[in-house]
This record gives sequence, structure tokens and C-alpha cells, in this order.
Amino acid sequence: MFEQFDEEMKTREVEAILLFGDTTLGNPDLTYVIGGNIVRGGIFFKRVGENPFLIVGNPDIETARKFHKIRRIHTYTEYGLEKLTMKYGHENAFPRFLASILAEERIKGRVILSGRNDLASGINIADQLRKMGLNITGENSPTLLEILRETKSVEEIEEMRRVARKTTKVLITKKGFRW
Repeated sequence: MFEQFDEEMKTREVEAILLFGDTTLGNPDLTYVIGGNIVRGGIFFKRVGENPFLIVGNPDIETARKFHKIRRIHTYTEYGLEKLTMKYGHENAFPRFLASILAEERIKGRVILSGRNDLASGINIADQLRKMGLNITGENSPTLLEILRETKSVEEIEEMRRVARKTTKVLITKKGFRW
């Protein structure tokens, strides 16, 4: 799956993608890259040619590990979000937090900022990151993740078949069900 990321990112001439959300619920792109649901969400980071990593809250680290899609999993605490929040307040801390991730990863090129988030908050974050000198870009549809979610791997197809078999079994064995 992540090889397809690299190909699509190169096509779009972006160096990295930051995908985030307060929850995976109602955020299909974040759910897709993580491989499951994390109620409190997280931040997915992928740089062209490198394995991605995920940043989640301390209570969610074990949940994130069980999906086995992303091997590098960190916490907000490891990256110092609490300290930034105490220093700058919640609204200003998060853009600085994202900027610190990009600085640590030595990102110089274009970065896609993605995820299903409050529009006003997303615009504020993008504006603040641009003021810090970062090359943040949005996307028109179809987005990078929409393209990637359209293509299914062998494992994804098999999972869809497994779920369909279970669903069919439940429907057939349920009393009173009619086709």
C-alpha cells in the first residue's frame, strides 16, 4: 500500500503528507491509513520513499499497534505537544507541533495537509504553517487518498470477501429473511 503512496506523491510533486484528525470516526482517510479505528484519532506522516509513522495519544498506542499497518508509532508526549500547549495555548500549539514534526524530518518541499477536520481549524493551521515558511498545499478531488482508497490490495479484497461471507451467512440463517 505505501509503495502506491510514493508513486502518487511523486506524480503530485509533494515531499510529504500530514493526515490528521481528532478521531477516525467520520474520517475514512485516517481510518484507511491506520487500518482501523482509533477513537481519539492521531497524526499520520508519510515522506516519499520512507515508511510512515503515526502519532497518537498515550491511551491509544496499544490500539494503534494492533492494526499492524504502521510499524513506527509514537505518542504526542514523545513529540512534546503538552509543552507546546502550555506555552502557546491549544489553538497555536498544534500548528507549531506539526511544524516541529516537519522540521525534525527535514522537510523542505511541498506538504499535503489532509484529513476530515473542522474547515476553519484546517484553514487556520494551514495559514500558520505557511507563515512559518512551510510549503503547505491542499488538494482538489480526487485527492491522493481518494485515489489510493479506490485501488484494493489482495489483502483488502480478501477481507471484503471474508466480511461478505459472514454477512451472507448471518442473513441466510436469520429466521424470516426473504430474498
